[in-house]
Amino acid sequence: MLAGIRSRLTYANVMATIAVFIALGGSAYALTSGEVKSRNIASDAVKARHIDFGVRSQVMLANFTGLGASDYNMAPVGVSVVGDGAVHEMTTPQTFVATGLRVRLDGPVATGSREFVFRYFDYDANEHVITDLQCDVGTGEATCQSNERARVPAGSSVWFDAIGTGTSETDYAEVGWRAVLP
Repeated sequence: MLAGIRSRLTYANVMATIAVFIALGGSAYALTSGEVKSRNIASDAVKARHIDFGVRSQVMLANFTGLGASDYNMAPVGVSVVGDGAVHEMTTPQTFVATGLRVRLDGPVATGSREFVFRYFDYDANEHVITDLQCDVGTGEATCQSNERARVPAGSSVWFDAIGTGTSETDYAEVGWRAVLP
């Protein structure tokens, strides 16, 4: 058996095997030593759907009841009811990134549209921010989604605007999104 292996042991085979191990070892070293930087990744090559959020993110769930034709300020988590007199905002305990917005209404919008916009007020900058994390449920649709990302500073007040345009129907909405640690 040893003679059979020696007969196939040529200089070319040995060099090819060594080259494979060097290439694999070099790649493994580059990945473990942090050598792959953002500059090594093409612009827009990695999207939110490619990221395994794992333990660094939290799914946030909310539902909104009684949405009519107006603009409503709704809580980012838990239950919000139109006309209950409650303030539907929450203060962020730490900086995070909001992403992965998913909205489902109780049925398709008959006329007009319903827009959901993630907003916050940054008290340090004294600035009201309308983020790109938003989606629109159009006529005949019952769902919408967005994978945009919005970085929210600690201590900010956050909420969703639920805006009805050209619709007078009353809707119920289930809203899901992710809070990701930066």
